[in-house]
Amino acid sequence: MNSPRFGVWLLAALLLAVACDGDSERRLTPPPADYLPNDSPDNLVLNVVKAWETMDAAGYAALLYDGVLEADDGEVYAPFKFYYDRSLDPSLPEIDLYDRELVRTAAMLGGEPGDGVPGIEDVEMTLMANGLWQTVAGGVVDDDPCPENAQWRSFETDMTLTLESTIGGSDIYIWLVEDRLIFHCLPILVDGETEWRLWKWRDILTLRTEDASFSQIRALY
Repeated sequence: MNSPRFGVWLLAALLLAVACDGDSERRLTPPPADYLPNDSPDNLVLNVVKAWETMDAAGYAALLYDGVLEADDGEVYAPFKFYYDRSLDPSLPEIDLYDRELVRTAAMLGGEPGDGVPGIEDVEMTLMANGLWQTVAGGVVDDDPCPENAQWRSFETDMTLTLESTIGGSDIYIWLVEDRLIFHCLPILVDGETEWRLWKWRDILTLRTEDASFSQIRALY
């Protein structure tokens, strides 16, 4: 019998196949009904946390800006990017583009094994905001233009990732992550209404005591 986790992974894989189509059906909206309305950056962040803690790859994918939907200024912008912190490990990727993000998070949130490590079984995530939301100065981030009202905010990050026990064993592996991140969010139009989507996620290593950085963990999947 297929497990519920397999069902989540399969749904995410089907959405990924649609996402790679390159046309209007690339849209992964709206998020599932039990998520908050994406009518503010704050609700968007709460939805991101919910998607990770419930290991809902499809729900998380629906929160990302796909580079197809128009922003509320009528323009289309570059799709989502994840930025790795490579300060302690230059071998890590620099960026995950939108399509790679869907594949990687489908594996992580779907419990798939990584490079020499078991799959992730449970995620706990706490984001503590630093300051208020800020408007992007100059309408450009890392050479990517954005709407004049795009918003960004930094967060302290506490994550606990529990891995599946090894086959035939009883060991439980847990990663504790204490990084910082920066979210950039875009206002987009969905059926004439403004919603917010996650546009950029930058991991920042804080050098506090931790088992691994989020960047290092992601790169294993």
